[in-house]
Amino acid sequence: RPWYGGKVASYKDRDGNHIEMGLHVFFGCYFNLFRLMAKTGGLNNLLLKDHTHTFCNEDGDVRELDFRFFLNDTKIGAPFHGLKAFFTTPQLSVADKAANALALGTSPIVRALVDPEGGMEDIRKLDDISFTDWFTSKGGSMGSIERMWNPIAYALGFIDCNDISARCMLTIFQFFATKTDASVLRMLAGSPNDYLTKPIVEYVEKKGGRIHLKTGCREILYDTDEKTGKTVVNGLRIGGTKVVQADAYVAALDVPGAKKLIPQPWKDSMKQFGDIEKLVGVPVITVQLRYDNWVTEMQVENSKGKEARGIDNLLYSADADFSCFADLALVSPWDYYKEGEGSLMQCVITPPQKGAVSGRNYFKMPKERGE
Repeated sequence: RPWYGGKVASYKDRDGNHIEMGLHVFFGCYFNLFRLMAKTGGLNNLLLKDHTHTFCNEDGDVRELDFRFFLNDTKIGAPFHGLKAFFTTPQLSVADKAANALALGTSPIVRALVDPEGGMEDIRKLDDISFTDWFTSKGGSMGSIERMWNPIAYALGFIDCNDISARCMLTIFQFFATKTDASVLRMLAGSPNDYLTKPIVEYVEKKGGRIHLKTGCREILYDTDEKTGKTVVNGLRIGGTKVVQADAYVAALDVPGAKKLIPQPWKDSMKQFGDIEKLVGVPVITVQLRYDNWVTEMQVENSKGKEARGIDNLLYSADADFSCFADLALVSPWDYYKEGEGSLMQCVITPPQKGAVSGRNYFKMPKERGE
């Protein structure tokens, strides 16, 4: 590709519109990324959102999971802000809240409050059970799964609670329960190219580094010592015949790329590489739609003005095929707000081969349209 960033890339189309690879949200527990952005000068490009998770239900019924908790102007943090959020959210019924409390109250998260390492050790043992099976076995309800946890699972991993492991979900919950700002969201002020990857690229180039675009790696060249069995990479074949040699090699690959590039002998002899063949990539469709009014402004009489209006945050839905979405003109205004125009909705459709609500196969849309 002719642009930086891979899965978090963006580019401009012929009309000057920024097109993103996906909807990118930055939770407060992304500590390594924040350190990288601080080091490369991009940390101030993140815009802090209200500490609430918003669910948009059918017929414009908007409900919140609100972590904001103050007593006499004193901010109350973890774990109490989370307890307040889950006990007061109107997204769940009273019965679902009680079942939710039972399941999470008997989970390793409780141990993590006093023993973080021990709690994580217990959570790691839950990699072979789905979140649905684990949650319901602890007394959790399907109402909670359907109205809250499925949309969140789709936003986190693009799969639902039947497919995502309990380990994945509880790892996130453990961060939320033990660190006050782990669940607060930030979003880029503008496009990922300009406000995430560009500062990193500039940092690398100032240090004398070079980044080569449109240059695919075709083969890993290596030698294996017959006596010791030690394998040493000695180059990368780029394009047809060019070989690049370096002091160190790092590969950041998606699932199809890893399956294609990792040498077969490595897969045969080393379990960590052989297990890559068991991974299945998850398809996702991201759609950007520009409107002439403000879609998330709930007061209809105010939705047609020139002034930006609506919900400035990530949005979830249990009642749409796009389980998470946002108005980029509000959440990332430096590039996406355009005077005289309205919302720029970015919607994440997953699974696209079978819509979460409609069951529709979005991959067949061009063919259907042609018919």
